[in-house]
Amino acid sequence: MHLLARLRLAGMLFAIAPAGSAEQIPLLNPSFEALTGTDPIHFDTQGRLRPGHYSSFPKPLTPAGFLSVDAIPGWVGDGTAGTMAPLVGAVIGSLFGTVPHGQNTAYFLDESVLQQFLIRTYQANTRYVLTAEIGRPSSVAPPAVWHGFVLSLGAGYEWIAVNSGPLDIPAGSFRTVEISYSVAPGDPWIGHPITATLAGGGPSPTHFDHVRLEAQPLTGPPTSIATAVEVKWPSRLNEWYQVQRATRLNNPDWLPITGTLRGTGEPMSLFEVAAEQARYYRIMPMRPPQ
Repeated sequence: MHLLARLRLAGMLFAIAPAGSAEQIPLLNPSFEALTGTDPIHFDTQGRLRPGHYSSFPKPLTPAGFLSVDAIPGWVGDGTAGTMAPLVGAVIGSLFGTVPHGQNTAYFLDESVLQQFLIRTYQANTRYVLTAEIGRPSSVAPPAVWHGFVLSLGAGYEWIAVNSGPLDIPAGSFRTVEISYSVAPGDPWIGHPITATLAGGGPSPTHFDHVRLEAQPLTGPPTSIATAVEVKWPSRLNEWYQVQRATRLNNPDWLPITGTLRGTGEPMSLFEVAAEQARYYRIMPMRPPQ
């Protein structure tokens, strides 16, 4: 059983001329290099993860992995996720030939969600751009369908702007992906703390690296450049939901575009850039994350 979402088109995405240099907003552990340890099985003599080893929130799946409460320092997450040192350059079993920044990545094996809650708040006349390198690993038996990723800017647990989808990333490589949100005077999110969210799109593995957040000062009257779809639904306090999207209703191909969201007791919403093809949305009640 699912909840019906209310959809409306809203001119929420616009361009304003830049008014000066952009500011890099600091993120904690943006390239996932902060995990260190002394266990000689999983860490080298310098305290870095050994190639092919990884930390995990839930129970590890192989001897190369280990359970860690702080599996990804600086980030809050749930699901099957952690920090990994991919087998860079290995002839057999290599996940990637190279990684974009440093030696580690954050990995997701399902629809896990990773978030960072910033003290920094949204300000008027500013465009916020969240960028990440997203990788599709290669393996001996890659999944028939790569389900992709979710990259989101939000406020607290509410997602404001979402970039998601399978994206055509060749196995064993990374691609730069971004999502942006421009704050006009009078925007309801002014003063709300910024949340950066990374998530996997499904059962196939997804890797993230080199996450960065930029604030670009803007000036001049806004010019509409795209139409956004607002997905809005009533929520109950402390109940959990997931937004899913399909491109057809006959044999629907439902794809999660959010992780598991906690209900606030108030109407919840997110925005997606409208596409030429048809899109259908549903809100699925979920079990609380374990």
